[in-house]
Amino acid sequence: MLTMKLNIQWLDYVKEPPTSIPMVQSGLLARLGVERAAHRCPSCKSPVYSRRHQTCGVCGDNLPRECLFTLDEVQRVDALMRTERERHRQWLRRTAA
Repeated sequence: MLTMKLNIQWLDYVKEPPTSIPMVQSGLLARLGVERAAHRCPSCKSPVYSRRHQTCGVCGDNLPRECLFTLDEVQRVDALMRTERERHRQWLRRTAA
């Protein structure tokens, strides 16, 4: 069996800086009318993964209001969740029949 040493100089292939891909407003966030934002817990600096919960999922401290959904966003999320649950129930009934 022969072995070959692979020696690549990656910087030789980089001719221009990478371009950022624009985020497409589709999917769940667009349907909710909620903008994507990078919120961080003020205590542990970890990302806030769910703006629906009042406590940090990592350290358990209470999150400030800026990190949570607004009342309007909460109502839209709840309405969408009810709609999606009902759609899923209807789908289950159709597939079971």
